[in-house]
This record gives sequence, C-alpha cells and structure tokens, in this order.
Amino acid sequence: MSDRQEFSSDALKVVISKAWSDPGFKAKLVTNSKDALASLGIKVPEGVNYKFIEDTPTTRHFVIPALSADGELKDELAKVAGGKAVAGMLPVK
Repeated sequence: MSDRQEFSSDALKVVISKAWSDPGFKAKLVTNSKDALASLGIKVPEGVNYKFIEDTPTTRHFVIPALSADGELKDELAKVAGGKAVAGMLPVK
C-alpha cells in the first residue's frame, strides 16, 4: 500500500454520501475532518491530515500529488501522464 492509499475508496464513498445528505456533517468535514471522520468510525493515522473542499458549479479543484521520497512517479500518476485519465475527472481522448 502506498503512502497515499491509506484512505480506501469504499471509505471515501461513505464520507461523500454522508456529506451530500447531511449539511452539518459536510460543514464539520470541511472545518475539522479528523472529528468528522471519527464520527463515522474512520481513524486518521497519527501525523496525517485530510483536507476536504467542495467544488462549486464554477470552480473545480485538482490536487497536484507530492513526489515520493525518492522523486519517482507513482504508478497512478504515470497512468495519467501516459494519457489515461481518472473517470469523471478529465476528458478521455
């Protein structure tokens, strides 16, 4: 497991679903993600911070991943750099 994969896609689905259905949870997720995640039984590893931000109809956010400690591209980033895109994020040509 890479250093960027400790938060599973299944857990992320639960978090997003809860944020869409519960405005109070969404507000807490944006301001205090550790407590919001803990309320769902998701433990944030020591020394790790998760930041949640919300897209709007006119603003989209993209994350520039950090390079690994050895400066090499991770497999996931290499796929994007090679022309493959994440479904729902970028147009695939």
